[in-house]
Amino acid sequence: MSSQARAQLKRRTFHQDVWPRKTIDIGANGVTVSANPLGQIYQISCPLRAENNFGIMVAAPWPQFDHAQRTNPVYVRNFRKIPEKLLMQQRSGLGLDIGGQKGPVVIRHVQGSIGSQVQFEYRLLKSNIFVQTALRVHEDGLIIHASKVTNSNDKVEMIPVTLDMIVYKVIMMKLLRKLDSTKLAWLLPNNSASASQYDEKIRQALTKHLTWLFKMAVTEIEIDGQIRYFWRRSYLVNGKPKDGEVFQLDTQCYPFLELCEYFDAHVGEPETELIIQNILQTASFINILWDLLSRRDSATSLFSSDETPADDDLGNYKFHLSSNILAWHTLDKLGELLSRPQFSPLAPAGVDGGGLRNLAAMIKDSILVNFRSRQFFTFSGGQRIDQDILAYGLDPSKELDDSMRYRHYHDGNDLPTLYAQEWGLLKSNAYDEYDEPDLRALWEKTMVWAFTPGSASAGFNPGYQGDGTEPFHGLGSDHSPGPWTLGFFQEWRFAQMVGDEGRAHKAWRQIDGSAQFDGTFSEAVDIHTGVCTSKTWFSWPGAMIAENLIDTVIGQVQQLQAQHAEQAYPDEIVSPVVGLPEVYPDTYV
Repeated sequence: MSSQARAQLKRRTFHQDVWPRKTIDIGANGVTVSANPLGQIYQISCPLRAENNFGIMVAAPWPQFDHAQRTNPVYVRNFRKIPEKLLMQQRSGLGLDIGGQKGPVVIRHVQGSIGSQVQFEYRLLKSNIFVQTALRVHEDGLIIHASKVTNSNDKVEMIPVTLDMIVYKVIMMKLLRKLDSTKLAWLLPNNSASASQYDEKIRQALTKHLTWLFKMAVTEIEIDGQIRYFWRRSYLVNGKPKDGEVFQLDTQCYPFLELCEYFDAHVGEPETELIIQNILQTASFINILWDLLSRRDSATSLFSSDETPADDDLGNYKFHLSSNILAWHTLDKLGELLSRPQFSPLAPAGVDGGGLRNLAAMIKDSILVNFRSRQFFTFSGGQRIDQDILAYGLDPSKELDDSMRYRHYHDGNDLPTLYAQEWGLLKSNAYDEYDEPDLRALWEKTMVWAFTPGSASAGFNPGYQGDGTEPFHGLGSDHSPGPWTLGFFQEWRFAQMVGDEGRAHKAWRQIDGSAQFDGTFSEAVDIHTGVCTSKTWFSWPGAMIAENLIDTVIGQVQQLQAQHAEQAYPDEIVSPVVGLPEVYPDTYV
């Protein structure tokens, strides 16, 4: 067994006195099951029909969520931690409980099941009894829960068996988003059938999600006697909003961007154009785009927002950097899509692809002018740095020389600021091959400042957690205390983008150390141990880390192929991929 395989097996092996702090989770087609390390079920959830007043039915052995407390963060976080507390108490769940002293449990997610099947294995100590439990969710929602007990001795052994059936309640849960397909054929070069299966699963999920966004999600709302159209922060799966009047700019951009990237990813498939054309004609596409464009500030060409992507109030700084970067990129991509001859006739009245791209260019120019600001910070030795960076928030009502005009901060959720360089914000025009040096320096200084530990009173990023000596010091968020796994990802990706190998290794160690036993990630972690402190189930960092890890592996494969080609054909001109860091040995793929 390789060292990597041993490391992964160790992560998925649990002794009876030390259970994981996260349940084992599987699912298929909207039905999910959460279990303890013995394979006993803690929770089953499934979507309800669209006409139902509730989005998801959840069967679980704890009281229903008190919706009068939904704005109380302490109550909400304690409610989320109920499964973790059951694990810490080593409580039984639904299913067979095999008596006797148990040895270490090995948990194996079945390869090829795409997260729908898991197997649990352990021995009873002081006996020859071997227990295997299989848990599987079928596409039609059928849940298979079966145990097999094997006696390797020729003598009859008696073991106590009880059946626990304590699940009884129903609550509502929030819809989770799944984004983006990957270059699966590169990862499965010798198994094209599996690659095609995964790719089709991803395509189906994206198609259904786009259909839900533009056809099921309720987007009309009356505010002060006026009808407005925008996506809310969270929904039930039947399309009914859980939130009221709060407008988040980034929430309006992602569905349009997903539509554009869906076309890019599946442009060669015959049904893609029909799906896009169908969505372009929906009331939500037309009304939300009009509503969004009407919100542009005429003085700055920027968009304001009530909250950040982390659901935090922006206060006086309604113009938010990363959300406006996302708006620029989204409108540019949408303009490109609507400029295509097969889609341009379906553009809403008064909107055309070229016009959207021109508007995007104005937003880009405004971002680079209005968010550019002076920041001073002082190191512990007394060295004072004075440099231009991009501010987090802008209050244009304040004068240019007013210190309250800008808020200097960077958050673990501000991914568009990280991706600004890849999206082309730093180029003079879209056709340039290289970034404008001054803009590249401005962006790099912003990001380096964001990842530099130091006190806020000395001018450093208030979003950075720790003084740089702790094992898991890193970028956090106003939303929840502690370093965020999204922050670790941001620093890892930034290090790759600028070729900072030391920073890349530091961030990867933190990612690897904060990964839960099944390769998933929590929201925030303890700065000393890397153990979850907030939101055990958080799909966003896992999606970002996995996507970047896959792209890194593919890049290295391409680089090796290029090197081999150069050796085989020395007279040929080969351009290998450069600047990719090493893939570390204890990697989850």
